[in-house]
Amino acid sequence: MSGSKITNEVRIPRKILSEALRRREIRALHACAIAKINGGHRMELKALQSKISVSDRTLRRYIEAMMARGWAGCDGQYLFPRSWRRLKVSKRGGLFLANSTATTKDLEVMAFVASLKSLIRNLGSPRSQKGRATPKDYPSRYLCKALGITERTFQRLKSRAVKEKLISVKRQYHVVGKAKHAKALIQNLPGLPLFVKEGKTIYPIPSRIDFLV
Repeated sequence: MSGSKITNEVRIPRKILSEALRRREIRALHACAIAKINGGHRMELKALQSKISVSDRTLRRYIEAMMARGWAGCDGQYLFPRSWRRLKVSKRGGLFLANSTATTKDLEVMAFVASLKSLIRNLGSPRSQKGRATPKDYPSRYLCKALGITERTFQRLKSRAVKEKLISVKRQYHVVGKAKHAKALIQNLPGLPLFVKEGKTIYPIPSRIDFLV
């Protein structure tokens, strides 16, 4: 690796994270980041393969994804990770990946949180129309569509982010009446998932998401 600049961390731009999450290319991005950390501008493919423990076929798939996105070049023996600046991508709002400690699952949940935080921040910009719903309370169906991921993936990553204490999720409900009126309310409002809690008849509304990092 003579002439290569080896570092112990790499910053991945938010735009790259969001694209990788949407295209399901987190593993390829992780491999690219590992190459940047361990090899700098150049890393031997055999060394990279050993580092991330994948088959020849899987490594080729990762390299094809990297080259398709412009993240790196390859001559068949070495991988040449490109500078994000060369791709004209701002590093603002990205995240740092230190050493080789973060797994692909770690990177995926961090990419999810960074992308979700950016989305919610944009929804809550000063230019938002007055009277719009609080961005943190948007339905998960809307959020996962905006992120370009399935609802199943959204729920899985949200649960992981809560477990890792990256976000907190607060369930919210709308009160429609007292508990003693529940039967009548259910009959008159058949389209709502009504139930009784703490002496009140309520129905769930979108959960509130708060970021802890």
